[in-house]
Amino acid sequence: MKEFVSLALVLGLVVAWGGVAAWRLHRGYRSRSWPKAEAIIEASAVSRMSTLQATVWMPKVRYRYEVDGTWYRGERIAFESQLGTNPNSAARTCAKFVVGSRVAVYYDPKAPHRSVLWATISVSDIVFAASGVAAGLLMVLLMLPLVSFSDRQSFPHEGAFVGLYYGAFERSDFRQAGTKETWWLKGEVPCKRTARASDGRPLFYVEFQASLSERGSFGHLGAYDRQIVPTRFIACRHATAAEDKALFQDGSFAY
Repeated sequence: MKEFVSLALVLGLVVAWGGVAAWRLHRGYRSRSWPKAEAIIEASAVSRMSTLQATVWMPKVRYRYEVDGTWYRGERIAFESQLGTNPNSAARTCAKFVVGSRVAVYYDPKAPHRSVLWATISVSDIVFAASGVAAGLLMVLLMLPLVSFSDRQSFPHEGAFVGLYYGAFERSDFRQAGTKETWWLKGEVPCKRTARASDGRPLFYVEFQASLSERGSFGHLGAYDRQIVPTRFIACRHATAAEDKALFQDGSFAY
């Protein structure tokens, strides 16, 4: 189970990163059709950032441009990430934007304050977005076996229930006929109270009217995801091996 959780966390991170890459691809693709204006470079420098793992570098540029008589400022070079571990690469990017020079800028006609100098899409973002889709599909495939048929069944919150009951230290198990779910039964079971050790199997056939909870944590250490509370018993007696097999087909009720 721990291995599954670890794998799910890794896949979740890949999906999240892929989502960010997909967003950048979408914005980068749309920016290719944006109108252009002339921008004046006001600042251009390499920025250094240190983390616990490494030192990264990023070119930082500030520019201003005019659209319909209104001046705007921007700092976005491209929608793809400009972070890298190579300071020379960041320096080469800054060298293309000399302070005082004039360059083309793409701006969003619906929001002119949103702009970018390079209307491009990144191959790495394509790879990350595709990886995110693949990881998401893999997560779905891994989760499917965990969703059993019984999980998809619906039960009345109040009504008549038929099944097998087993009670012992820190256990009060009821399983509805035809399912593989085990619920915490709260309250007294009449035939268990009057049963003798010599009566045989510690498994009881029960029919009763009851209220069934929503999914949650019930019973000892919260080990049961539903709780059932009988309000009226209709039948209660020792179960036979034949009833165990007939009710659950495989005779696998654990006690």
